Amino acid sequence: MTFLGYSFYKTKEGFIGYKVPKERVDRLRQKIREITNKNWSVAMEERIRKLNQLLRGWTQYYRLTSMQWLVGNLDGWVRRRLRAVRWKEWKKTSTKYKNLVKLGTSPKEAWQHANSRKGYWRIAKSWILNKTLTNQYWKEQGFIGFLDYYLVVKVDT
Repeated sequence: MTFLGYSFYKTKEGFIGYKVPKERVDRLRQKIREITNKNWSVAMEERIRKLNQLLRGWTQYYRLTSMQWLVGNLDGWVRRRLRAVRWKEWKKTSTKYKNLVKLGTSPKEAWQHANSRKGYWRIAKSWILNKTLTNQYWKEQGFIGFLDYYLVVKVDT
């Protein structure tokens, strides 16, 4: 049963629990896909601003549910999409190389990965981008992830 965007279930103790319906999660994923579309030419600051608005509103609305597992999965997925967008933004091999070196990768490894023929989505999961485009990097860019919003909301309530 769904009411006002919440699904209800009965716990082992006989209480009523709240959860986010699958359809709402699918709709959220679709909105995130639109915002993080690699072909949408918009500045990363604007993209991050829109993502932050969406994530803040969504976590505020569903704060009554226990969705830490869902939030953790979505957080990693969103960051991977952002890494793919950033990789495409860098476009040229020389730009990829310079940025990887600037972010602390050795020149040899940076050159190898900058010349990679792998697709954006695949390279976004590579260890090189996980090492350079870290959670701290995205915080410095202004992105506040699902988990951060969720934990703040849980502490406040």
